[in-house]
Amino acid sequence: MDGRRSNPWTFIPLLYFMQSIPVTLVQDVSVVVYKDLGIQNEQITRWTSLIALPWGLQMLLGPFVDLSFTKRGWIVGAQAVIAVLLIAAAFLLRMPNAFAFSLIVLGATAVMSALCNIATDGFAILSMSKTEQARMAGFMSTFYRLGRLICASLLVYVA
Repeated sequence: MDGRRSNPWTFIPLLYFMQSIPVTLVQDVSVVVYKDLGIQNEQITRWTSLIALPWGLQMLLGPFVDLSFTKRGWIVGAQAVIAVLLIAAAFLLRMPNAFAFSLIVLGATAVMSALCNIATDGFAILSMSKTEQARMAGFMSTFYRLGRLICASLLVYVA
């Protein structure tokens, strides 16, 4: 950083709200979509659980993020790739073999999202003093949960 400290309220709410969107779409909304497509519960459970693994393996991906690019670069780049992948997933749902192809795209989305989450957490830690980190910890979680709530309820309602 250049020595100046930004007010955490200018970036923390949006970063953590945005962090929740791909997680919710891959883990929660995809289940509803697949059920509407007539996919069997057993297949939905097996494959959506498998593509959610990157979030559980974030600790192993951390060094890769820390050793390449900047945190800001990871966040911006990963969010762009995630947006493209989610748009692609929506279009793939109208194709033959939609389930298989959308799983591949959602799996890639999960990997990029996990990498972005690592970068987001690192960026937040590096951007704030210890006091600000302590003060913002609850708000980080709140905006993440708010993002999941809005994404799951609003998108499922619209769909």
